[in-house]
Amino acid sequence: MNEPRIDVLMVNCNHESTLAESIASVLGQTWKNLRLIVVDDGSTDGSCAVVESFMDDPRVELHRLPENRHICAATNYGFSLVRAEWLARIDSDDVWYPERLERQMAALAARPDVGACFSWCDFIDEGGRDVRDLAADLPEALEPAYATQREWLRHFYYRCNCLIHSSVLMRTSVMRETGGFELAYRQLHDFDYWVRIAKRRNILMVPERLVAMRKFVGDGATNENASRANLRNITRTFNEYLDIRAHFFDDMPEEVFLEAFREDFVRPDSSSPDELACERALLLCRPQDDWDVSVTPAGLRALKALLANDRTRRLLETRYDLTVQRFYEMATEHLYNDLVVKSDTRFQVELVGALRAEGDQLRAAVDALNAEIESLRGHVRALEDLVSRRDGELSSLRAEMDGMRGSSSWRVTRPLRALGSILHGGRGRDSGGAEGDAVSALAPAGPARPRVLVQAHLSGNLGDDLFVRALCERYPGADFLLCVDGGYEGRFSDIANLELHPVEEFGTLVSTADAAVHISGSCFIRDRENFDAFFAADSFLADHARRSYVIGANFGPYEDEGILEAYRELFARYDGIVFRDRYSAGLFPGLANVAYAPDVLFGYPATVREKRRSAVVCPISLEGRDGTFGISGYAAAYRSFSLAAIRALVARGYEVTLASFNESQGDERAIEALLAELTERERERVTCVRYRTRPEEVLSAFEDAECVVATRFHAMVLGIAHGCRVLPIVYDQKTEKVLEDLARPLAVRLDELASADAGALVERLLASDPIDAAPLAAGAEGQFQFLDRLLRR
Repeated sequence: MNEPRIDVLMVNCNHESTLAESIASVLGQTWKNLRLIVVDDGSTDGSCAVVESFMDDPRVELHRLPENRHICAATNYGFSLVRAEWLARIDSDDVWYPERLERQMAALAARPDVGACFSWCDFIDEGGRDVRDLAADLPEALEPAYATQREWLRHFYYRCNCLIHSSVLMRTSVMRETGGFELAYRQLHDFDYWVRIAKRRNILMVPERLVAMRKFVGDGATNENASRANLRNITRTFNEYLDIRAHFFDDMPEEVFLEAFREDFVRPDSSSPDELACERALLLCRPQDDWDVSVTPAGLRALKALLANDRTRRLLETRYDLTVQRFYEMATEHLYNDLVVKSDTRFQVELVGALRAEGDQLRAAVDALNAEIESLRGHVRALEDLVSRRDGELSSLRAEMDGMRGSSSWRVTRPLRALGSILHGGRGRDSGGAEGDAVSALAPAGPARPRVLVQAHLSGNLGDDLFVRALCERYPGADFLLCVDGGYEGRFSDIANLELHPVEEFGTLVSTADAAVHISGSCFIRDRENFDAFFAADSFLADHARRSYVIGANFGPYEDEGILEAYRELFARYDGIVFRDRYSAGLFPGLANVAYAPDVLFGYPATVREKRRSAVVCPISLEGRDGTFGISGYAAAYRSFSLAAIRALVARGYEVTLASFNESQGDERAIEALLAELTERERERVTCVRYRTRPEEVLSAFEDAECVVATRFHAMVLGIAHGCRVLPIVYDQKTEKVLEDLARPLAVRLDELASADAGALVERLLASDPIDAAPLAAGAEGQFQFLDRLLRR
């Protein structure tokens, strides 16, 4: 077979009713050399059974996602499965005509410059009927015939999307070059993708209707697609379009930008980088062709940035006659899309229909709620009658027992009652007897103790273990559940309200506990390599816990804005999140459930004794800390600096304690390496403490220490809490951001160690004043502000 293979990617979620027709249309193509990759995005209907019914054909593959991750994440997973030279897409409710692939491959044969190929389409409803008459404006909008990259870009910028997702055919190399779908876009993920392709390559349109796009139009339709017109989808579409437009010129090659948009320049001879920046900003100010606004928010933001720079501000004033005063005038215009939606006749009918449909749904919901309220009132009346009868029975029983206790038979049978209590597992003493138990059974039981699941990435780290202790000590009236691997036996045996469970029970405990709280500071370091797995775990907590909280965390570093936007949406579903640095909290403006407070351990009870001439040094191992945010390359400089700091302290008469916070992460190996390089005389002034099961093994070293050289984050926090002078060695973002909150100038970063003078820094440390820990301890109470509402009621 000489035909190159085409991988066809289909993402499905609960389209059981249309799926078979879509799959059959792929397998019925005249182009036979293809593979159909079906990614099922957590369907709860019979979709997977439908796909499996086609798997006698070896060209069909089914890949199931364990839970719904939505179209963009599921598509990106599907992209990772593509291996063929060519890639085609089809939505699981659309249909291909038999020659779709053959006609497009023929058109592409002579066009190596083209990045993607599309076709026109027909429109069908949920029953497969032609509904072009119900979408009379769409064929014109979706049947372009542009020939150049310039024309496509101008259409996308000044008008809208005009390409059908289920008609795309592209080289897989183009998919790899373009990357994945943007997770933040639900309605216009495909439009954003076409724009990104068009910035680099031309697009080819085959002017034939080779696919049928399904539109769910029935009033009673339960299986609808994301493009169905309703108020929420229309609003989200406009919001996403505004965001795509705001970034339209980002990463666009200069020659492409000039070719496509020079004719719209205010000054067509613009050529310098500053001049082109001004032209881009002014283009961003221009609205879509049929909008009733004069300027856009993206344009004003771009101009604002240029006005903040003296050089570009003068250029705007002299070359473009755009002064700050004129900018003020521009800012008086109506900017946002709601006014456009209301004035845009293309959406009037859709909005009215959507509002009527939503009104009908709301009225039906109100009727259902009224019926439920009436039913609940009946239950309340029945319960009130039952309580009244039980109160009467209880009063009668108590009167009867009062009479019995005074009788001679009661006194005679007392030994027999005691013996019966022992035989039946009772108390073995007469404190009211069986009859007393009967009365107690009728009395209301006391409130159940709340059960709280703690999610923590524990590895034997002193800081994280103290965090668990602080949580349990703060809420003695609650029971905490913690899933840990082996090796934690005895570590928390002194905590009465903490239960340890195998990690395999975590999923069950999430849904049965009264709440779940995620602790451990660096739990939101995210790069693209680990994003999917960690985001799925964090989403699981929000989706399945009765209440979900995050305490004492910091956010980042993160690799791109898409990760941040995904967590902004996710965190809105939590009941409370408290970060330990202002930077992290500031990444989530507008979320009332997100707050800042100093780290929990600033408030951990600290015993402070009279200070003596001693210092604590808390080293870490940098070995194996690789990856996107890796620091292993600084290992040699870090070891040399730590050694020099120890020697500087010893030379000034200090006793030095080397403290290991975490055996499993190599702290003890780092200590042994430092000891090996000290002279015998120097080692006489150095002792070591190691945390294994009892926190006081290490905390006692802080109680009378004068100063601390802290690489471990919580060594810095505990040093401040114990009134020590502290020199932090900053190896990650969390320490850097907390130091910014403390306005603490004395610190040294890993990338400064090679040239840093350890002796001079030790002198500055010894001459510095300890940070006042009292305000930090009081502020640390704020870490529990959301959890207090649940557990201190």
